[in-house]
Amino acid sequence: MITVQLGDLEGVLRGLGSIMYQKVPVKTAYRLSRLVKKLQDEHKNYEELRLRLCTEHCKKDEAGKPVVENGKFTGLEEQEVFRKAFEELRSLTIEVDFEPMTSAFLEEIGVTLSGADVLALGEFLSE
Repeated sequence: MITVQLGDLEGVLRGLGSIMYQKVPVKTAYRLSRLVKKLQDEHKNYEELRLRLCTEHCKKDEAGKPVVENGKFTGLEEQEVFRKAFEELRSLTIEVDFEPMTSAFLEEIGVTLSGADVLALGEFLSE
């Protein structure tokens, strides 16, 4: 089992995408596609909750609608309640049933990863 914080899901998905778009054995492709689907579902739930928190705590206009500037909710940085709730949400964890991929296996099948991918994938990789 691998434990992942919700706040890390986007990076993990990006790292897995680096592997998914390379030619890998069928068994690996199947395992990765199942993993990515599960993580995408979790990320979708996380994003819905994040947006709800932002909408609840951001500045509102006269009509009570969220004020958004340059694609970002305004007034959140002043909200200590928001920051605490957001950090709590980011730190929630999920358990994923996946056996980490070894660096030897990835090299054997010709997968190359950037340092950022390796950092994002964390526990999904092993030596």
